[in-house]
Amino acid sequence: TQYCQRQLVKPMLVLPEVSADFVTQNLNRERVQFAALDTLIGGYSYDWQSGNGFTGQGKKWAHTYDQNGRYVVRLIVDNLLGCSDTSEVPLVLSSPNLKPQENVLDFYLYPNPTNESFTYKFRLNQTDDVRVELFDILGQDPIWARTWKQAPAGTSYEELNLKRLGISGGTYVLKLRSGTASAQVKLFFTP
Repeated sequence: TQYCQRQLVKPMLVLPEVSADFVTQNLNRERVQFAALDTLIGGYSYDWQSGNGFTGQGKKWAHTYDQNGRYVVRLIVDNLLGCSDTSEVPLVLSSPNLKPQENVLDFYLYPNPTNESFTYKFRLNQTDDVRVELFDILGQDPIWARTWKQAPAGTSYEELNLKRLGISGGTYVLKLRSGTASAQVKLFFTP
Protein backbone atom coordinates (compact mmCIF):
# COMPACT_ATOMS: atom_id res chain seq x y z
CA THR A 1 0.00 0.00 0.00
CA GLN A 2 1.27 3.40 -0.96
CA TYR A 3 0.40 6.64 0.80
CA CYS A 4 0.40 10.16 -0.51
CA GLN A 5 1.91 12.83 1.69
CA ARG A 6 1.04 16.55 1.57
CA GLN A 7 2.42 19.52 3.34
CA LEU A 8 0.27 22.55 4.04
CA VAL A 9 2.00 25.85 4.78
CA LYS A 10 0.02 28.87 6.00
CA PRO A 11 1.39 32.15 7.30
CA MET A 12 0.60 32.79 10.93
CA LEU A 13 0.82 36.10 12.76
CA VAL A 14 2.31 35.71 16.22
CA LEU A 15 2.43 38.81 18.34
CA PRO A 16 4.48 39.00 21.52
CA GLU A 17 2.73 39.28 24.86
CA VAL A 18 1.37 42.77 25.54
CA SER A 19 3.10 44.69 28.33
CA ALA A 20 1.78 47.84 29.99
CA ASP A 21 4.95 48.61 31.97
CA PHE A 22 5.81 52.30 32.09
CA VAL A 23 8.13 54.82 33.69
CA THR A 24 7.50 58.26 35.13
CA GLN A 25 9.57 61.43 34.91
CA ASN A 26 8.91 64.67 36.78
CA LEU A 27 9.02 67.60 34.33
CA ASN A 28 8.59 69.99 37.26
CA ARG A 29 7.09 69.74 40.73
CA GLU A 30 3.53 69.37 39.44
CA ARG A 31 3.88 68.02 35.89
CA VAL A 32 4.72 64.35 35.37
CA GLN A 33 5.43 62.56 32.09
CA PHE A 34 4.53 58.90 31.67
CA ALA A 35 6.18 56.73 28.99
CA ALA A 36 5.22 53.19 27.98
CA LEU A 37 8.17 50.79 27.70
CA ASP A 38 6.65 48.40 25.12
CA THR A 39 6.50 50.68 22.05
CA LEU A 40 8.34 48.73 19.34
CA ILE A 41 5.28 47.12 17.74
CA GLY A 42 2.86 49.30 15.80
CA GLY A 43 -0.90 49.21 16.16
CA TYR A 44 -0.98 49.22 19.94
CA SER A 45 -3.29 51.62 21.77
CA TYR A 46 -2.15 53.30 24.99
CA ASP A 47 -4.80 54.62 27.38
CA TRP A 48 -3.67 56.53 30.47
CA GLN A 49 -5.54 57.38 33.67
CA SER A 50 -3.97 60.01 35.94
CA GLY A 51 -5.56 58.92 39.20
CA ASN A 52 -7.41 62.22 39.59
CA GLY A 53 -10.00 61.90 36.82
CA PHE A 54 -7.96 62.85 33.73
CA THR A 55 -7.18 60.56 30.81
CA GLY A 56 -4.78 60.61 27.87
CA GLN A 57 -3.58 58.53 24.97
CA GLY A 58 -0.31 57.78 23.22
CA LYS A 59 3.04 56.15 23.95
CA LYS A 60 3.94 59.17 26.10
CA TRP A 61 1.59 61.40 28.04
CA ALA A 62 2.13 64.24 30.52
CA HIS A 63 -0.25 65.53 33.17
CA THR A 64 -0.15 68.54 35.51
CA TYR A 65 -1.56 67.85 38.96
CA ASP A 66 -3.23 70.68 40.85
CA GLN A 67 -3.30 69.08 44.30
CA ASN A 68 -0.83 67.23 46.48
CA GLY A 69 -1.80 63.66 47.28
CA ARG A 70 -1.44 59.97 46.52
CA TYR A 71 -2.50 58.88 43.06
CA VAL A 72 -2.55 55.56 41.23
CA VAL A 73 -1.60 56.06 37.57
CA ARG A 74 -2.86 53.37 35.20
CA LEU A 75 -1.84 52.38 31.67
CA ILE A 76 -3.95 50.02 29.57
CA VAL A 77 -2.28 48.70 26.40
CA ASP A 78 -4.27 46.85 23.69
CA ASN A 79 -2.89 45.18 20.55
CA LEU A 80 -4.47 44.46 17.15
CA LEU A 81 -5.94 41.13 18.30
CA GLY A 82 -7.67 42.50 21.38
CA CYS A 83 -5.07 41.28 23.85
CA SER A 84 -4.43 43.76 26.63
CA ASP A 85 -2.39 44.40 29.74
CA THR A 86 -2.85 46.89 32.56
CA SER A 87 -0.19 48.36 34.81
CA GLU A 88 -0.59 50.64 37.83
CA VAL A 89 2.08 52.76 39.50
CA PRO A 90 1.55 54.70 42.74
CA LEU A 91 2.50 58.37 42.60
CA VAL A 92 2.95 60.60 45.63
CA LEU A 93 2.86 64.31 44.84
CA SER A 94 4.10 66.65 47.55
CA SER A 95 4.90 69.99 45.97
CA PRO A 96 5.27 73.10 48.11
CA ASN A 97 3.78 74.96 45.14
CA LEU A 98 0.47 73.16 45.59
CA LYS A 99 0.09 73.94 49.27
CA PRO A 100 -2.68 76.45 49.78
CA GLN A 101 -1.29 79.95 50.26
CA GLU A 102 -2.65 82.47 52.70
CA ASN A 103 -4.11 84.71 50.01
CA VAL A 104 -7.36 84.62 48.10
CA LEU A 105 -5.70 83.90 44.73
CA ASP A 106 -3.45 81.10 46.05
CA PHE A 107 -0.62 83.20 44.59
CA TYR A 108 2.91 81.83 44.95
CA LEU A 109 6.31 81.98 43.23
CA TYR A 110 9.29 79.64 43.23
CA PRO A 111 12.22 79.32 43.56
CA ASN A 112 12.71 82.28 45.85
CA PRO A 113 15.46 83.50 46.00
CA THR A 114 16.39 82.90 42.37
CA ASN A 115 19.51 83.49 40.30
CA GLU A 116 17.87 83.49 36.87
CA SER A 117 14.18 82.70 36.48
CA PHE A 118 11.13 81.88 38.59
CA THR A 119 7.64 80.52 38.09
CA TYR A 120 4.56 82.13 39.54
CA LYS A 121 1.25 80.39 39.96
CA PHE A 122 -2.26 81.44 40.88
CA ARG A 123 -5.66 79.83 41.13
CA LEU A 124 -9.01 81.23 40.00
CA ASN A 125 -12.47 79.96 40.91
CA GLN A 126 -13.86 81.26 37.61
CA THR A 127 -12.54 82.66 34.33
CA ASP A 128 -11.35 86.25 34.78
CA ASP A 129 -8.79 88.81 33.63
CA VAL A 130 -5.56 88.78 35.65
CA ARG A 131 -2.90 91.51 35.80
CA VAL A 132 0.63 90.56 36.91
CA GLU A 133 3.29 93.25 37.52
CA LEU A 134 6.91 93.17 38.67
CA PHE A 135 8.11 96.22 40.62
CA ASP A 136 11.40 97.20 42.20
CA ILE A 137 11.30 97.52 45.98
CA LEU A 138 10.17 101.17 45.72
CA GLY A 139 7.01 100.03 43.91
CA GLN A 140 6.89 102.79 41.29
CA ASP A 141 6.50 101.98 37.58
CA PRO A 142 6.39 98.26 36.78
CA ILE A 143 9.56 96.74 35.30
CA TRP A 144 7.48 94.06 33.59
CA ALA A 145 3.74 93.47 33.27
CA ARG A 146 1.36 90.97 31.70
CA THR A 147 -2.40 90.78 31.40
CA TRP A 148 -4.01 87.36 31.16
CA LYS A 149 -7.22 87.94 29.20
CA GLN A 150 -9.87 85.53 30.46
CA ALA A 151 -7.47 83.31 32.41
CA PRO A 152 -9.13 79.92 32.93
CA ALA A 153 -10.58 78.70 36.21
CA GLY A 154 -8.11 76.49 38.05
CA THR A 155 -4.36 76.79 38.49
CA SER A 156 -2.21 78.71 35.98
CA TYR A 157 1.58 79.01 35.77
CA GLU A 158 4.11 81.16 33.95
CA GLU A 159 7.91 81.27 34.03
CA LEU A 160 9.71 84.61 33.92
CA ASN A 161 13.45 84.92 33.18
CA LEU A 162 14.89 87.88 35.09
CA LYS A 163 18.25 87.78 33.29
CA ARG A 164 16.47 88.38 29.98
CA LEU A 165 14.82 91.45 31.49
CA GLY A 166 18.29 92.85 32.15
CA ILE A 167 17.63 93.84 35.74
CA SER A 168 20.21 93.86 38.52
CA GLY A 169 20.17 91.81 41.68
CA GLY A 170 17.97 92.92 44.52
CA THR A 171 14.54 92.67 46.09
CA TYR A 172 11.46 92.97 43.87
CA VAL A 173 7.72 92.73 44.37
CA LEU A 174 5.45 90.66 42.13
CA LYS A 175 1.81 91.80 42.31
CA LEU A 176 -1.24 90.02 40.97
CA ARG A 177 -4.80 91.40 40.59
CA SER A 178 -7.99 89.70 39.49
CA GLY A 179 -11.22 91.64 39.88
CA THR A 180 -11.18 93.04 43.41
CA ALA A 181 -8.74 90.40 44.70
CA SER A 182 -5.02 91.08 44.85
CA ALA A 183 -1.87 89.54 46.29
CA GLN A 184 1.84 90.27 46.26
CA VAL A 185 5.06 88.41 47.00
CA LYS A 186 8.61 89.69 47.61
CA LEU A 187 11.16 88.18 45.24
CA PHE A 188 14.89 88.01 45.91
CA PHE A 189 17.06 88.03 42.75
CA THR A 190 20.78 87.13 43.13
CA PRO A 191 22.34 86.86 39.63
